[in-house]
Amino acid sequence: MFDPATMAKPATARRLIAGARRYDVLVLNGSGSPLSELAAGAVIGLGRRPPKLVVADCVWGISSARLDRAMNRGALRLLDGEHVHYCVHSQAQRERFPGLWGVDLDRVHVARYYYTLSEQELDLPADRDGSVFAGGESHRDYDPLIEAARHVDARYVLGTGRLSRSQRARLPQGSRAGRVPHDEFLSLMRRASVVVVPLAPREDRSAGEQTYLNAMAMGKPVIVTDSLGVREYISDRETGLVVPPCDPDAMAAALAWTLDAANADDVARIAERGRELALRRFGPDQYVAGLLSVVDSVG
Repeated sequence: MFDPATMAKPATARRLIAGARRYDVLVLNGSGSPLSELAAGAVIGLGRRPPKLVVADCVWGISSARLDRAMNRGALRLLDGEHVHYCVHSQAQRERFPGLWGVDLDRVHVARYYYTLSEQELDLPADRDGSVFAGGESHRDYDPLIEAARHVDARYVLGTGRLSRSQRARLPQGSRAGRVPHDEFLSLMRRASVVVVPLAPREDRSAGEQTYLNAMAMGKPVIVTDSLGVREYISDRETGLVVPPCDPDAMAAALAWTLDAANADDVARIAERGRELALRRFGPDQYVAGLLSVVDSVG
C-alpha cells in the first residue's frame, strides 16, 4: 500500500507496473483524475498474464459533451479487459455501469462509501444553533433549496462556490454562501440544526455520500435529494429525510418539519438512528472490509 499523493505521477506509474510482477491483485484509485494509476493499469494489461486489477471508487459520470464522452469511453477501452474489475458505491449504479461503459456486469462490484471523520472529529460536541447548512460541489442542485429558503424562516449557510450571481441574489437576507476550508465546513455542519445535501437528479452516478454520511455520523438530521443510490444509505423518516429532486415545495416541507420545535423528539430520534447506522455500517473499516471482500472474490 502506498499513497500516490506523496509521489510524482511517473513514480506512481512505475511502482504500480513493478508491482504487477509481484502481486496477484492490484487495487487502483478510480476517483477524481488518477491518470497515472489508470495509465499504469492500461500498460499492465498489455502483459501476457496480467494480475487482476480492482479499480475502486468508480463514480464516473457521463459528460454532456460528445467529444468528452468519446474520449472517456476510449480511455476505458484501453484499460478494460477480463482481468479488470470495478467498484461503485451503490447497487443502483452497479446496474447502470455496464450499459454506460460497456463492461460485463459480473466485473462490477459494490463497495459502499463511508464517513471520513477522524475519531477526534467524531468526539467533538455537536450543537443545534437553528441554522440550515448545505455544502459540497459535486453534482449539486441548489435551486430547490434556495427557493424553499424563501418560505422557511431560518439562517442558511451554503458552503459552496458553485452559486451563480442570480442564485446568491435570491438567498434570504442574512444568509451566507461561499466556498470554505474543510475544517470550517465541518464546524458549520456540526453547529447546524439540519444538514441538507441538494443533489441533481442523475441516472449515471451517485454523489454526496461523504457529506451526508459525515453529517449523520455527527448526529445531525439530514435532508437529501432522492438521487441515484441515496435510498441505499438513508431510509426516509427513519434515518433521514429523502425529498424528490427539483421540488422546492417538498424541500420546504422537509425543512419546516425538521425545524419545528413541536417535532424535536421525532427529529432527535431520526438523527440518533442515522448516527448509529453511519457508525455501524458506513465507517472506514466497513469500506475497507468491503473492498477486501471484492479482492478476495476476484483473486
